[in-house]
Amino acid sequence: MPRVTKQTTTRTIIDVSDLITWQGNLSGIQRMVAEMAYRYEKTGALFCYYSEESRAFFPLDSFTGLMNKRERVVEPTTQRNSTTKSSSPANIRSIVHQLTPPILIRALKKSKHILVGNKPPARVELTDIYFRFNKNDTLLIFGAHWDKPHYTEVLGTLKAEHSLRIGHTVYDLIPVVDRAHVAEVEHIRFPLYIEAISRISDIIYVISESTKKDYIHFLKTNNIASPKIKVLILGEDFTSTQASKPAVSALDSPYLLMVGTVEVRKNHALLYGTYKRAYEQGIELPSLIIAGRQGWLSGDIYFQMTHDSQVRDKFIFIHDANDQQLAWLYEHCLFTVFSSYYEGWGLPVAEAAYYGKTCAASNTSSIPEVAGNGAVYYSPYSTDECLVAIRTLLNNKDRAGYEKIIKNRHPATWDATFIQSKDIL
Repeated sequence: MPRVTKQTTTRTIIDVSDLITWQGNLSGIQRMVAEMAYRYEKTGALFCYYSEESRAFFPLDSFTGLMNKRERVVEPTTQRNSTTKSSSPANIRSIVHQLTPPILIRALKKSKHILVGNKPPARVELTDIYFRFNKNDTLLIFGAHWDKPHYTEVLGTLKAEHSLRIGHTVYDLIPVVDRAHVAEVEHIRFPLYIEAISRISDIIYVISESTKKDYIHFLKTNNIASPKIKVLILGEDFTSTQASKPAVSALDSPYLLMVGTVEVRKNHALLYGTYKRAYEQGIELPSLIIAGRQGWLSGDIYFQMTHDSQVRDKFIFIHDANDQQLAWLYEHCLFTVFSSYYEGWGLPVAEAAYYGKTCAASNTSSIPEVAGNGAVYYSPYSTDECLVAIRTLLNNKDRAGYEKIIKNRHPATWDATFIQSKDIL
Protein backbone atom coordinates (compact mmCIF):
# COMPACT_ATOMS: atom_id res chain seq x y z
CA MET A 1 0.00 0.00 0.00
CA PRO A 2 1.46 3.38 -0.98
CA ARG A 3 2.32 5.77 1.81
CA VAL A 4 0.09 8.80 2.46
CA THR A 5 1.56 12.10 3.61
CA LYS A 6 0.06 13.55 6.79
CA GLN A 7 -1.03 17.16 6.67
CA THR A 8 -2.46 19.01 9.65
CA THR A 9 -3.34 22.55 8.62
CA THR A 10 -5.78 24.14 6.20
CA ARG A 11 -4.03 25.16 3.03
CA THR A 12 -4.35 26.71 -0.41
CA ILE A 13 -3.38 24.13 -3.02
CA ILE A 14 -2.71 24.72 -6.71
CA ASP A 15 -3.31 21.99 -9.28
CA VAL A 16 -0.45 22.19 -11.82
CA SER A 17 -1.32 19.03 -13.77
CA ASP A 18 -1.27 20.92 -17.09
CA LEU A 19 2.46 21.54 -16.79
CA ILE A 20 3.58 18.03 -15.86
CA THR A 21 3.79 16.86 -19.47
CA TRP A 22 3.73 20.24 -21.23
CA GLN A 23 6.73 20.77 -23.46
CA GLY A 24 7.84 23.88 -25.31
CA ASN A 25 6.84 27.47 -24.69
CA LEU A 26 3.95 28.54 -22.53
CA SER A 27 0.80 29.92 -24.15
CA GLY A 28 -2.82 30.39 -23.22
CA ILE A 29 -3.97 28.19 -20.36
CA GLN A 30 -0.49 26.90 -19.59
CA ARG A 31 0.79 30.44 -19.22
CA MET A 32 -2.04 31.22 -16.78
CA VAL A 33 -1.25 28.14 -14.67
CA ALA A 34 2.44 29.00 -14.54
CA GLU A 35 2.01 32.70 -13.76
CA MET A 36 -0.42 31.97 -10.92
CA ALA A 37 1.66 29.11 -9.54
CA TYR A 38 4.85 31.18 -9.43
CA ARG A 39 3.09 33.81 -7.36
CA TYR A 40 1.15 31.46 -5.08
CA GLU A 41 4.41 29.64 -4.34
CA LYS A 42 5.70 32.80 -2.65
CA THR A 43 2.70 32.76 -0.29
CA GLY A 44 3.39 29.24 0.93
CA ALA A 45 0.75 27.49 -1.19
CA LEU A 46 1.15 23.78 -1.84
CA PHE A 47 1.08 22.07 -5.23
CA CYS A 48 -0.38 18.85 -6.55
CA TYR A 49 -0.98 17.20 -9.88
CA TYR A 50 -3.37 14.53 -11.10
CA SER A 51 -2.57 11.18 -12.71
CA GLU A 52 -5.40 9.69 -14.76
CA GLU A 53 -3.75 6.27 -14.73
CA SER A 54 -3.61 6.25 -10.93
CA ARG A 55 -6.81 8.30 -10.52
CA ALA A 56 -5.17 10.21 -7.72
CA PHE A 57 -3.40 13.47 -6.89
CA PHE A 58 0.31 13.56 -6.06
CA PRO A 59 2.30 16.20 -4.15
CA LEU A 60 4.84 18.46 -5.82
CA ASP A 61 7.57 19.87 -3.58
CA SER A 62 8.54 22.88 -5.70
CA PHE A 63 6.82 24.51 -8.61
CA THR A 64 9.96 26.39 -9.58
CA GLY A 65 11.78 23.07 -9.53
CA LEU A 66 9.13 21.58 -11.81
CA MET A 67 9.68 24.25 -14.41
CA ASN A 68 13.42 23.63 -14.40
CA LYS A 69 13.16 19.89 -14.97
CA ARG A 70 12.79 17.86 -18.14
CA GLU A 71 12.68 14.26 -16.87
CA ARG A 72 10.17 11.81 -18.21
CA VAL A 73 7.39 10.83 -15.84
CA VAL A 74 7.33 7.27 -14.54
CA GLU A 75 3.79 6.22 -13.70
CA PRO A 76 3.54 4.16 -10.49
CA THR A 77 2.40 0.57 -10.84
CA THR A 78 0.49 0.65 -7.56
CA GLN A 79 -3.29 0.72 -7.41
CA ARG A 80 -5.06 4.01 -7.07
CA ASN A 81 -5.61 5.58 -3.69
CA SER A 82 -8.22 3.69 -1.77
CA THR A 83 -9.69 6.95 -0.48
CA THR A 84 -11.06 7.67 -3.96
CA LYS A 85 -13.27 4.57 -3.72
CA SER A 86 -14.97 5.29 -0.43
CA SER A 87 -18.55 6.43 -0.06
CA SER A 88 -19.69 10.02 -0.42
CA PRO A 89 -23.01 11.90 -0.49
CA ALA A 90 -25.22 10.72 -3.34
CA ASN A 91 -25.84 14.18 -4.75
CA ILE A 92 -22.12 14.62 -5.58
CA ARG A 93 -21.10 11.01 -6.16
CA SER A 94 -23.89 10.24 -8.60
CA ILE A 95 -23.46 13.45 -10.57
CA VAL A 96 -19.77 13.07 -11.30
CA HIS A 97 -20.00 9.29 -11.80
CA GLN A 98 -22.91 9.46 -14.22
CA LEU A 99 -21.73 12.49 -16.14
CA THR A 100 -18.10 11.77 -16.71
CA PRO A 101 -16.63 8.30 -17.18
CA PRO A 102 -19.00 6.19 -19.36
CA ILE A 103 -19.61 8.62 -22.21
CA LEU A 104 -16.10 9.96 -22.21
CA ILE A 105 -14.56 6.51 -22.23
CA ARG A 106 -16.65 5.67 -25.30
CA ALA A 107 -15.43 8.92 -26.85
CA LEU A 108 -11.88 7.94 -26.05
CA LYS A 109 -12.29 4.61 -27.80
CA LYS A 110 -14.07 6.15 -30.77
CA SER A 111 -11.55 8.98 -31.21
CA LYS A 112 -8.38 7.30 -30.05
CA HIS A 113 -6.31 8.90 -32.75
CA ILE A 114 -7.21 12.33 -31.39
CA LEU A 115 -7.03 11.77 -27.66
CA VAL A 116 -4.32 9.26 -26.98
CA GLY A 117 -1.24 9.39 -29.21
CA ASN A 118 2.21 9.52 -27.68
CA LYS A 119 2.55 11.34 -24.39
CA PRO A 120 5.33 13.91 -24.40
CA PRO A 121 8.06 13.55 -21.79
CA ALA A 122 7.06 14.89 -18.39
CA ARG A 123 9.07 16.96 -15.97
CA VAL A 124 8.63 15.01 -12.74
CA GLU A 125 8.69 11.44 -11.58
CA LEU A 126 5.60 10.24 -9.75
CA THR A 127 6.25 9.08 -6.22
CA ASP A 128 4.31 6.47 -4.24
CA ILE A 129 3.02 9.16 -1.87
CA TYR A 130 -0.47 10.42 -2.64
CA PHE A 131 -1.48 13.97 -1.79
CA ARG A 132 -3.50 14.04 1.40
CA PHE A 133 -6.18 16.73 1.50
CA ASN A 134 -7.31 18.16 4.84
CA LYS A 135 -10.76 19.33 5.79
CA ASN A 136 -11.67 22.71 4.29
CA ASP A 137 -8.57 22.93 2.10
CA THR A 138 -8.95 25.18 -0.94
CA LEU A 139 -7.95 23.69 -4.28
CA LEU A 140 -7.46 26.17 -7.13
CA ILE A 141 -7.64 24.82 -10.67
CA PHE A 142 -6.37 27.22 -13.30
CA GLY A 143 -5.94 24.49 -15.87
CA ALA A 144 -8.07 22.41 -18.25
CA HIS A 145 -8.78 18.75 -17.56
CA TRP A 146 -11.69 17.66 -19.74
CA ASP A 147 -9.33 15.19 -21.45
CA LYS A 148 -9.06 13.23 -18.17
CA PRO A 149 -12.16 10.97 -17.96
CA HIS A 150 -12.12 10.41 -14.17
CA TYR A 151 -10.88 13.81 -13.00
CA THR A 152 -14.25 15.15 -11.86
CA GLU A 153 -15.22 11.84 -10.27
CA VAL A 154 -12.08 11.81 -8.13
CA LEU A 155 -12.48 15.50 -7.34
CA GLY A 156 -16.11 15.04 -6.32
CA THR A 157 -15.15 12.24 -3.93
CA LEU A 158 -12.40 14.33 -2.37
CA LYS A 159 -14.80 17.24 -1.93
CA ALA A 160 -17.34 15.05 -0.18
CA GLU A 161 -14.79 13.43 2.13
CA HIS A 162 -12.78 16.50 3.08
CA SER A 163 -15.22 19.41 2.56
CA LEU A 164 -12.75 20.52 -0.09
CA ARG A 165 -13.35 24.02 -1.38
CA ILE A 166 -12.83 24.21 -5.14
CA GLY A 167 -12.08 27.20 -7.34
CA HIS A 168 -12.04 26.45 -11.06
CA THR A 169 -11.31 28.62 -14.11
CA VAL A 170 -13.54 28.59 -17.19
CA TYR A 171 -11.76 30.22 -20.10
CA ASP A 172 -14.42 29.90 -22.75
CA LEU A 173 -17.36 27.80 -23.95
CA ILE A 174 -15.98 27.26 -27.46
CA PRO A 175 -17.04 23.60 -27.88
CA VAL A 176 -20.58 24.64 -26.91
CA VAL A 177 -21.06 27.91 -28.79
CA ASP A 178 -18.61 27.47 -31.70
CA ARG A 179 -18.82 23.78 -32.54
CA ALA A 180 -17.80 24.27 -36.17
CA HIS A 181 -14.26 25.15 -35.17
CA VAL A 182 -13.31 22.39 -32.72
CA ALA A 183 -12.86 18.65 -33.13
CA GLU A 184 -16.01 16.56 -32.72
CA VAL A 185 -14.79 14.78 -29.61
CA GLU A 186 -14.88 18.13 -27.78
CA HIS A 187 -18.61 18.33 -28.51
CA ILE A 188 -18.99 15.35 -26.18
CA ARG A 189 -16.43 15.59 -23.44
CA PHE A 190 -16.22 19.36 -22.89
CA PRO A 191 -19.86 20.15 -21.94
CA LEU A 192 -19.97 17.07 -19.69
CA TYR A 193 -16.84 18.22 -17.93
CA ILE A 194 -18.12 21.78 -17.47
CA GLU A 195 -21.43 20.45 -16.14
CA ALA A 196 -19.69 18.17 -13.65
CA ILE A 197 -17.17 20.78 -12.51
CA SER A 198 -19.92 23.39 -12.13
CA ARG A 199 -21.82 21.15 -9.72
CA ILE A 200 -18.84 20.59 -7.42
CA SER A 201 -17.07 23.98 -7.56
CA ASP A 202 -17.60 26.69 -4.97
CA ILE A 203 -16.37 29.46 -7.22
CA ILE A 204 -15.85 29.76 -10.96
CA TYR A 205 -13.38 32.24 -12.38
CA VAL A 206 -14.23 33.43 -15.89
CA ILE A 207 -11.80 35.53 -17.91
CA SER A 208 -14.17 37.98 -19.61
CA GLU A 209 -17.70 39.34 -19.50
CA SER A 210 -18.34 37.48 -22.76
CA THR A 211 -17.36 34.15 -21.20
CA LYS A 212 -19.44 34.97 -18.13
CA LYS A 213 -22.48 35.53 -20.34
CA ASP A 214 -21.91 32.27 -22.23
CA TYR A 215 -21.32 30.36 -18.99
CA ILE A 216 -24.49 31.64 -17.32
CA HIS A 217 -26.45 30.66 -20.42
CA PHE A 218 -24.91 27.18 -20.25
CA LEU A 219 -25.95 26.82 -16.60
CA LYS A 220 -29.51 27.88 -17.30
CA THR A 221 -29.80 25.64 -20.36
CA ASN A 222 -28.65 22.62 -18.38
CA ASN A 223 -30.60 23.51 -15.22
CA ILE A 224 -27.47 23.76 -13.07
CA ALA A 225 -27.47 25.81 -9.88
CA SER A 226 -24.95 28.59 -10.32
CA PRO A 227 -21.77 28.61 -8.24
CA LYS A 228 -20.24 31.96 -7.41
CA ILE A 229 -18.91 33.51 -10.65
CA LYS A 230 -16.16 36.14 -10.77
CA VAL A 231 -14.38 37.73 -13.73
CA LEU A 232 -10.60 37.37 -13.51
CA ILE A 233 -8.71 39.39 -16.12
CA LEU A 234 -5.53 37.79 -17.47
CA GLY A 235 -2.16 39.50 -17.26
CA GLU A 236 -0.46 40.84 -20.37
CA ASP A 237 3.19 41.04 -19.38
CA PHE A 238 5.96 38.50 -19.84
CA THR A 239 7.64 37.92 -16.50
CA SER A 240 11.34 38.89 -16.46
CA THR A 241 11.58 38.79 -20.22
CA GLN A 242 14.41 40.38 -22.21
CA ALA A 243 13.64 40.70 -25.91
CA SER A 244 15.62 38.58 -28.36
CA LYS A 245 15.35 38.79 -32.14
CA PRO A 246 14.43 35.52 -33.89
CA ALA A 247 16.76 34.46 -36.70
CA VAL A 248 14.33 35.29 -39.51
CA SER A 249 15.42 37.50 -42.41
CA ALA A 250 11.89 38.82 -43.03
CA LEU A 251 12.14 40.73 -39.74
CA ASP A 252 14.54 43.19 -41.33
CA SER A 253 11.57 44.75 -43.17
CA PRO A 254 8.30 46.14 -41.75
CA TYR A 255 5.95 43.32 -40.82
CA LEU A 256 2.58 42.52 -39.28
CA LEU A 257 2.23 39.94 -36.51
CA MET A 258 -0.32 37.30 -35.58
CA VAL A 259 0.29 35.28 -32.41
CA GLY A 260 -1.60 32.09 -31.63
CA THR A 261 -1.81 28.40 -32.38
CA VAL A 262 -2.29 27.62 -36.06
CA GLU A 263 -5.70 25.98 -35.77
CA VAL A 264 -9.01 26.35 -37.55
CA ARG A 265 -10.61 28.56 -34.88
CA LYS A 266 -7.91 31.20 -35.21
CA ASN A 267 -9.14 31.73 -38.77
CA HIS A 268 -5.92 31.88 -40.75
CA ALA A 269 -8.12 31.17 -43.75
CA LEU A 270 -9.40 34.76 -43.55
CA LEU A 271 -5.86 36.13 -43.64
CA TYR A 272 -5.02 33.94 -46.60
CA GLY A 273 -8.12 35.25 -48.38
CA THR A 274 -7.31 38.83 -47.43
CA TYR A 275 -3.80 38.63 -48.84
CA LYS A 276 -5.19 37.00 -52.00
CA ARG A 277 -7.73 39.82 -52.26
CA ALA A 278 -4.95 42.39 -51.91
CA TYR A 279 -2.90 40.63 -54.60
CA GLU A 280 -5.95 40.64 -56.86
CA GLN A 281 -6.30 44.42 -56.44
CA GLY A 282 -2.60 45.15 -56.82
CA ILE A 283 -2.25 46.19 -53.17
CA GLU A 284 1.15 45.51 -51.60
CA LEU A 285 0.91 44.36 -47.97
CA PRO A 286 3.81 43.79 -45.56
CA SER A 287 4.82 40.27 -44.61
CA LEU A 288 2.73 38.60 -41.94
CA ILE A 289 4.70 36.84 -39.21
CA ILE A 290 2.59 34.02 -37.74
CA ALA A 291 3.95 32.90 -34.36
CA GLY A 292 2.34 29.75 -33.02
CA ARG A 293 2.44 25.99 -32.85
CA GLN A 294 0.51 23.95 -35.39
CA GLY A 295 -2.80 22.77 -33.95
CA TRP A 296 -5.73 20.75 -35.13
CA LEU A 297 -7.86 21.09 -38.26
CA SER A 298 -5.34 23.44 -39.89
CA GLY A 299 -3.64 21.20 -42.46
CA ASP A 300 -5.48 22.44 -45.55
CA ILE A 301 -5.06 26.15 -44.93
CA TYR A 302 -1.45 25.71 -43.87
CA PHE A 303 -0.78 23.94 -47.16
CA GLN A 304 -2.41 26.75 -49.13
CA MET A 305 -0.55 29.50 -47.31
CA THR A 306 2.81 27.81 -47.79
CA HIS A 307 2.33 26.71 -51.41
CA ASP A 308 0.37 29.48 -53.16
CA SER A 309 2.98 31.11 -55.39
CA GLN A 310 1.14 34.45 -55.39
CA VAL A 311 1.25 35.05 -51.62
CA ARG A 312 3.30 32.32 -49.92
CA ASP A 313 6.30 34.62 -49.51
CA LYS A 314 4.09 36.93 -47.44
CA PHE A 315 3.47 34.34 -44.71
CA ILE A 316 6.37 33.60 -42.36
CA PHE A 317 5.63 30.91 -39.77
CA ILE A 318 7.59 30.75 -36.51
CA HIS A 319 6.38 27.67 -34.64
CA ASP A 320 8.69 27.71 -31.64
CA ALA A 321 9.09 31.32 -30.53
CA ASN A 322 9.93 31.64 -26.85
CA ASP A 323 8.91 34.53 -24.58
CA GLN A 324 12.03 36.54 -25.38
CA GLN A 325 11.39 36.22 -29.10
CA LEU A 326 7.69 37.00 -28.75
CA ALA A 327 8.61 40.14 -26.82
CA TRP A 328 10.86 41.22 -29.69
CA LEU A 329 8.18 40.45 -32.28
CA TYR A 330 5.62 42.54 -30.40
CA GLU A 331 8.05 45.42 -29.88
CA HIS A 332 9.07 45.70 -33.54
CA CYS A 333 5.91 44.90 -35.52
CA LEU A 334 3.89 47.64 -37.19
CA PHE A 335 0.77 46.25 -35.53
CA THR A 336 -0.85 42.89 -34.90
CA VAL A 337 -3.65 41.01 -36.62
CA PHE A 338 -6.05 38.68 -34.82
CA SER A 339 -8.71 36.99 -36.93
CA SER A 340 -10.15 34.43 -34.49
CA TYR A 341 -13.78 33.37 -34.75
CA TYR A 342 -14.23 33.16 -31.00
CA GLU A 343 -12.14 33.80 -27.89
CA GLY A 344 -12.53 33.57 -24.16
CA TRP A 345 -10.34 36.66 -23.89
CA GLY A 346 -7.85 37.19 -26.73
CA LEU A 347 -4.51 37.23 -24.92
CA PRO A 348 -2.43 38.11 -28.04
CA VAL A 349 -4.45 41.32 -28.43
CA ALA A 350 -3.76 42.15 -24.78
CA GLU A 351 -0.06 41.32 -25.05
CA ALA A 352 0.26 43.55 -28.10
CA ALA A 353 -1.43 46.37 -26.18
CA TYR A 354 1.06 45.88 -23.35
CA TYR A 355 3.80 46.68 -25.87
CA GLY A 356 1.86 49.70 -27.12
CA LYS A 357 0.73 48.09 -30.36
CA THR A 358 -2.75 48.28 -31.84
CA CYS A 359 -4.50 45.43 -33.62
CA ALA A 360 -6.69 44.69 -36.62
CA ALA A 361 -9.02 42.28 -34.85
CA SER A 362 -12.21 40.26 -35.17
CA ASN A 363 -15.28 41.94 -33.72
CA THR A 364 -16.58 38.78 -32.03
CA SER A 365 -16.96 37.34 -28.52
CA SER A 366 -14.62 38.87 -25.94
CA ILE A 367 -12.08 40.42 -28.30
CA PRO A 368 -13.49 43.99 -28.24
CA GLU A 369 -13.28 43.89 -24.42
CA VAL A 370 -9.50 43.65 -24.61
CA ALA A 371 -8.47 46.76 -26.53
CA GLY A 372 -11.72 48.75 -26.61
CA ASN A 373 -11.42 51.70 -28.96
CA GLY A 374 -7.72 51.06 -29.41
CA ALA A 375 -8.18 48.55 -32.24
CA VAL A 376 -9.79 48.38 -35.69
CA TYR A 377 -12.40 45.63 -35.94
CA TYR A 378 -13.81 43.56 -38.77
CA SER A 379 -16.08 40.58 -39.28
CA PRO A 380 -14.12 37.29 -39.16
CA TYR A 381 -16.09 36.28 -42.28
CA SER A 382 -15.18 39.27 -44.46
CA THR A 383 -11.88 39.51 -46.33
CA ASP A 384 -12.88 42.96 -47.57
CA GLU A 385 -13.42 44.28 -44.03
CA CYS A 386 -10.16 42.72 -42.90
CA LEU A 387 -8.30 44.35 -45.78
CA VAL A 388 -9.81 47.74 -44.94
CA ALA A 389 -8.76 47.36 -41.28
CA ILE A 390 -5.19 46.46 -42.26
CA ARG A 391 -4.92 49.33 -44.73
CA THR A 392 -6.28 51.73 -42.11
CA LEU A 393 -3.51 50.79 -39.71
CA LEU A 394 -0.87 50.93 -42.43
CA ASN A 395 -1.60 54.66 -42.57
CA ASN A 396 0.93 56.14 -40.12
CA LYS A 397 -1.37 58.89 -38.89
CA ASP A 398 -4.31 56.58 -38.29
CA ARG A 399 -2.12 54.00 -36.58
CA ALA A 400 -0.63 56.64 -34.28
CA GLY A 401 -4.14 57.61 -33.18
CA TYR A 402 -5.01 54.07 -32.15
CA GLU A 403 -1.62 53.63 -30.48
CA LYS A 404 -2.28 56.72 -28.38
CA ILE A 405 -5.50 55.13 -27.11
CA ILE A 406 -3.63 51.91 -26.35
CA LYS A 407 -0.86 53.70 -24.46
CA ASN A 408 -3.40 55.55 -22.32
CA ARG A 409 -5.04 52.25 -21.41
CA HIS A 410 -4.24 50.80 -17.99
CA PRO A 411 -2.35 47.54 -18.63
CA ALA A 412 -3.22 44.33 -16.82
CA THR A 413 -0.34 42.47 -15.19
CA TRP A 414 -0.02 38.92 -13.85
CA ASP A 415 0.69 40.42 -10.43
CA ALA A 416 -2.70 42.12 -10.61
CA THR A 417 -4.37 38.88 -11.76
CA PHE A 418 -2.86 37.05 -8.80
CA ILE A 419 -3.94 39.72 -6.31
CA GLN A 420 -7.44 39.73 -7.80
CA SER A 421 -7.70 35.94 -7.51
CA LYS A 422 -6.72 36.12 -3.83
CA ASP A 423 -9.13 39.00 -3.15
CA ILE A 424 -11.97 37.00 -4.73
CA LEU A 425 -11.20 34.04 -2.49
